[in-house]
Amino acid sequence: MYAIEVEKLTFGYRRSPILEDINIKVREKEIVSIIGPNGSGKTTLLRCIAGILKPWRGRVKILGRDLESMSQRDLNRIVSYLPQETVPPPSLMTVYEYVLLGRLHYISGKLTVSNEDHKSVFEILKLLELDNYAKKCMHELSGGEKQLVYIAQALVRKPKVLLLDEPLNHLDIKNQFIVLKVLRELVKKLELTVVIVMHDINQAARYSDKIVLMSSGKIVAEGPPDEVIVPELLEKVYGIKFRLIYDHNVPQVIPKG
Repeated sequence: MYAIEVEKLTFGYRRSPILEDINIKVREKEIVSIIGPNGSGKTTLLRCIAGILKPWRGRVKILGRDLESMSQRDLNRIVSYLPQETVPPPSLMTVYEYVLLGRLHYISGKLTVSNEDHKSVFEILKLLELDNYAKKCMHELSGGEKQLVYIAQALVRKPKVLLLDEPLNHLDIKNQFIVLKVLRELVKKLELTVVIVMHDINQAARYSDKIVLMSSGKIVAEGPPDEVIVPELLEKVYGIKFRLIYDHNVPQVIPKG
């Protein structure tokens, strides 16, 4: 079964199309990275999949259900979306409290917090190596630490589909690897499907099952990393030369300028 199906999707603002005739199928328990230069439509596509933007034409299906037929409550239980820019939380809110907010869809109308809610928060904080930060206030954290907490809140919902827009921004190289490793583990543990907008071509190649390469609102190529991370394709899209190497059968590229 496909977790996400995008069929003939076209979207734009006013009369200017940004996405044209987009078709994508994402299988359950896959990590799919969307790459491409700035302005290629990556974020817009992700927002259409998340149900934030309504396509001009075409449709999006999540786990076999048409997005338009789903209530916002049902969608929020299945899909978790983390945008590039996150509204800063109240400065005195602790890391634990902020991550707990991600469980609101499971908390009863009386706003009681269950043992399962507490357990879920501590599990995800430990996975992201944030357990020692639980009692810290959000204003005490660095930009990179806050980004990890935002990711933790998106994950604590235990969604079936996780949509991340450039989640590695502000993270140092160690924390980038932690996040990507945790995502890979959760794909198996929670039967999670992940779609990530990324700028780092090599990270995308190392951790993705499939890569979607975009340019000017269209899909140039999609498939396994070794079929998409090809110098000729990348040169066409990015306008610079690349040298291809392999690290344990994983394609990696070096820009040549």
